[in-house]
Amino acid sequence: MLRLVNAVAQLRVRGARLDQLLEGRYPRLGRQRGVGVAYAVKGCRVAVRRFGQATITGPTVEDVEGAVEELIELVKQAEPRAEAMWRTVNLIYEAELGRGVRLDRLGDAVKWWLKVTFNPDRFPGLQVRLRCGVTANIFSNGRVVLLGCRDEGHAKQGLEELRELVERYG
Repeated sequence: MLRLVNAVAQLRVRGARLDQLLEGRYPRLGRQRGVGVAYAVKGCRVAVRRFGQATITGPTVEDVEGAVEELIELVKQAEPRAEAMWRTVNLIYEAELGRGVRLDRLGDAVKWWLKVTFNPDRFPGLQVRLRCGVTANIFSNGRVVLLGCRDEGHAKQGLEELRELVERYG
């Protein structure tokens, strides 16, 4: 039913330069516009910004946690007094509603109490910010991408809320 597509974590390091520690040890993925430099660490993408901040993106929570643990170990070896804090900030799930959805009708019905964005010229899906805090990208074929989930239970709550809306209005 729900399938985890992506996990994102943030890492903040004080007392050590993360970019200098990664340079030469891990493959460089290139410079990121407005972000800094990205590296490949344990199957994850680590975008390092200035001031000791990094965003780690990977296919599973375990992969992201493994990359974060490796980065923290690297920081502690280089500078034992350095501080490193991290947290998972976003889980992205995919799901199927099992039916087609009339996006224009659904958007018109729920726009009075939910934040809705629908511009088919720019993006083929309907974006809805649900009450539980999850943002859902809904496509006319019934495919749904759930963004901003804290864990799988939060994603299930968002999907259930969305199913009720689609049954009633879509």
